Parts: sequence; structure tokens; C-alpha cells
Amino acid sequence: RPPGQDHVPNALRRHFLRFLERQEDAPFLLAAAVVHTCVRKQGFSRGFLESAKVVPPRASSGEFRVEKPCGSTECFEVFMLLLQALQRHPSWLPDTFQVLVRIVLDVFLDPSVCHNAECYSTTLRLVRAALHSAAQRALGFLQEALAGGAVDDSLLDAFLEEWELHRGPLIAVAEVCGNARRMLLPPAASAPAPRGPSRQPASATGGVGAQRAMRSFLLLRRLLADITRYTPQVPVERVEGQSR
Repeated sequence: RPPGQDHVPNALRRHFLRFLERQEDAPFLLAAAVVHTCVRKQGFSRGFLESAKVVPPRASSGEFRVEKPCGSTECFEVFMLLLQALQRHPSWLPDTFQVLVRIVLDVFLDPSVCHNAECYSTTLRLVRAALHSAAQRALGFLQEALAGGAVDDSLLDAFLEEWELHRGPLIAVAEVCGNARRMLLPPAASAPAPRGPSRQPASATGGVGAQRAMRSFLLLRRLLADITRYTPQVPVERVEGQSR
């Protein structure tokens, strides 16, 4: 683009957005990581991010959540794609979903996003919808196990393993997206090994599916809590050139 101008080539932008709409873990993560870097590290000007519809436009007022309404979610289309990806939680690899949750939280906590009334309400609505879906999915695995007449310790072990992971720090985006081997391997080969103590999967209750459902539920539960907890702590004005 010409110096001093914020210009988004439509063809390139459309091609980039397709990666965020895809169900393939590696291409999606690469695109999501680019968005994360642009917002968190401030690799581009605020005007560029607004014109690219990564973040909503600023308002002249600086009060809490008084950013001017966009009229639709189109003005933060890119962030909307990340929120919509949360709804596809059953399909992502475990590490992919962990990174997605971290990226959504980091992008949301940019002042222009979390202090925008429309963006704030849309985020809460979609995160709650994903959480409800994940809770129903996890409950389904439990009910299936109970219907079978026997619930072994593997289900409890799986939950305890996920709970320990849930209590720890959020995964670092670079931990996964900076791993070339992880990103370049085909989907079947790139499935990450379980983190934490090695345990037998809950095979009698859906195995990996049950454990993924538990992880998705706990991650989304934490995401919703972090959104409501940290938003009031975010300064209204973003300091250009300073990453959070």
C-alpha cells in the first residue's frame, strides 16, 4: 500500500477471510494469529484495523462503552469470524480451541473492542451461546455413560485432568502458532499429545470426544468469566505503539 495510506486490497482481504472461515486447523490458526498480532502488537495503524474491519471505528467520546454504533456487526467482521469459530468447538483440535479462546480474549480486551457497546453485547451473546452448546455436549456424553449402566473412573479422571489444565495459565499463542512442525503437519498427524499427566482416555464414555467436550466447556466458561472480570480494568484509550 502507498506510504501513509490505509488501503485494504479487496481480493487479498477476501482470500485472507476464507482462512478464518475454514475448518482446517493450521490455516485457521495462521490467520487468527495474524489478527492477534495486528491488534495486540499494534503492527498496523488504528485506521488500517478499522478499514479492514478488524476492530470497530472509534468515537469522539472517551467514556466507558460509548463508542459509536456501527449499525451492524459488519464493522468488526474479522472479530465476528473469530467469535463464530467458537461455535465450532466440537470440530477443532484441543490446542486449536485453546489458542482460539486466548486470541478472542486478547482481541476483545483491546479498548476499541470491549468499550464498544455493540461489540461487547455481541461478544457476550456468542460466547454464551457457545458455552451453552458445549455444556449440552458434555452433558450428552455423561447421560450416554449413565444410560449404559456403568460409569468407570476414566470419566472422572478425564474431568480432573481437564480441571487441572483449566486452573493453569492460558496457553500462549506463540506456543502453538510458532511451532512450524505443528502448523505444517497434515491434520491427522498434527493432533497434539495430551498435556499434563498421562491418563487412560474415557473410552467407555466417548473417549476423546468426551474429554474434548469437557475442555471446551471449561475454556468457554473461563472466557466468559474473564470477559466480565477484565473489561472494567481496560483503559478507554489505546496507547499507540505500546503492546498490552
